[in-house]
Amino acid sequence: MIFLEKPEDFNKKGDIVGCYIEHDGAFLVLRRHAHKSNGGCWGLPAGKAEPGEAILEAIEREIREETGLSIPKEELTYFASVPVRHGTIDFDYHMFSVPFNERPDIAINVHEHKDYAWVTPKQALQLPLVEDQDECVRRFYAL
Repeated sequence: MIFLEKPEDFNKKGDIVGCYIEHDGAFLVLRRHAHKSNGGCWGLPAGKAEPGEAILEAIEREIREETGLSIPKEELTYFASVPVRHGTIDFDYHMFSVPFNERPDIAINVHEHKDYAWVTPKQALQLPLVEDQDECVRRFYAL
């Protein structure tokens, strides 16, 4: 569950980062393997920040690990952070974006994802998305 404001009982356990990699009105989504949490669902290149790792370093690392793209921190734009509660785990979800003039070649990490696609925001909302990704897409694209 995404909150507009942090609840009083919010007990942050860490930071999660995700990035809208954009090209020509679409953005990149990755499909998770069935045996993973949110199995079979689509989501952004995303993941946990390691202890002591800055969120910019974390998103740069996650993008590289999950897509094969090396994007310098200076090219990433920070959008917002939202407080999230999944079950009993509270964390801040930090959203970034990066535009591409030409569609980049993607090399997914086959251990984490089984497919990728370029979708418009409205197309994304028709997909089975990882938990709360629909709300994040709506916020990011003001839908």
